[in-house]
Amino acid sequence: MLLFHIYSVAFLFLFDFKEHIYATPIVGGQVIYNPGDAAPKYPYMVSIQELHKPTDARGVEEFRHFCGGAMLNRWWFVTAAHCFLRKKLARIAAVIGHENLLSTNQNNSRYAIERVKFIYYQPTNIQNDIALVRLKKSYEPEYNLISNAFGTLPLPDMKHLSGVFCQIIGYGATQYAGELQNKLIEGVVKIITKQECTEILGRILAPPHDETTLCALGDNQDTCQGDSGGPLICKLDDVPYICGIVSHGLTCGVTGVPSIYTAILPYLEWITWIINDKTEDS
Repeated sequence: MLLFHIYSVAFLFLFDFKEHIYATPIVGGQVIYNPGDAAPKYPYMVSIQELHKPTDARGVEEFRHFCGGAMLNRWWFVTAAHCFLRKKLARIAAVIGHENLLSTNQNNSRYAIERVKFIYYQPTNIQNDIALVRLKKSYEPEYNLISNAFGTLPLPDMKHLSGVFCQIIGYGATQYAGELQNKLIEGVVKIITKQECTEILGRILAPPHDETTLCALGDNQDTCQGDSGGPLICKLDDVPYICGIVSHGLTCGVTGVPSIYTAILPYLEWITWIINDKTEDS
């Protein structure tokens, strides 16, 4: 299962080139299937799409998925900052809560983007790879989805997640450099310690920002192209919390190679302040 948006950038550090591959697909996972009119399993899942072709003779625009996200309330969703690097907001739209992107009601299902909030994002070292995105009009979920239409932020005391198994979801590729998927896919990964992550990736490639990142490893399940920004969902007392978002990795679904996620908890105060700030509504 590849929930993996690969965004490859080379940077010059001192005299060496260091390549970061933003990988967010789900490899080795399974397609989410709800029969009949069953409510979606992850109604807060966002497909971030970019306009590929302008309106045709039928009045239909062609958009293509490139990143994931998770709705936090009717106006805001969280994603990875690098998803909006060098993007024109006028060409970006969000599709919310669909397990099959082909079933979306064309233009009526897309929400335009009003603005994006960053917090000291540094693309050269992938620090603070998190963004909050506000819709131009509020998202009104169907009545039967209201109880779980939005993702739940982690509790302040959820600091020690090493060894916890979490869900990853996305529309990303299912193999390295593969095609993106129209159906939502889910997989399972295990959060490992920073020491384990460094032993596997080495000190140069392992994330240096301990408190702001999580390292997770799956049994042939991983994120891939198109999965960046999607949620890392961990349960506590049977309550699912969005504890991280897909940030980057070296490749997709390679046994023993972890991917890096931006941890939500260190940004909890900033997130809460932004999404609950009434002045943002003006």
